[in-house]
Amino acid sequence: MATASSVTFATQTYFGRGIKTLTISWIGASADGSVASVTTDQITTQFCQGYDLGAVEIVPRAPAPQAGYGITISDIYVSDLMGGVLTGLSHTTPQYFLPLLNGIVYGARPIFGTLTFALTSQNVSVAQGLCILFLYRSGGE
Repeated sequence: MATASSVTFATQTYFGRGIKTLTISWIGASADGSVASVTTDQITTQFCQGYDLGAVEIVPRAPAPQAGYGITISDIYVSDLMGGVLTGLSHTTPQYFLPLLNGIVYGARPIFGTLTFALTSQNVSVAQGLCILFLYRSGGE
């Protein structure tokens, strides 16, 4: 029997540092490897408010995703907060990215409202990975 894709959110706060992480764990569907887009729930959305997205780490797991897959992290205005940099991803090596704006490293991007996680060009059955968002607030907690 085929299983659907799965996306879960886990949060971590580093008190006194003004840093939080939102870890998005995903597993592709058994039939075709696809992963359904997911929007943050109310609790996760509130966790992110008032913070900026400063960086993203992508960690492929086993079974490895398809080489060259892509991820978008969009806000309520359907703007890709990472500026399109999360494309052509490695299926074997963890990668770390800073947000782009018009193709130039931009720095932290403010988060407004819900976030939507979307994964593309991935067709390996039950492939797995992590997408870790590093959230910053200037001035600390």
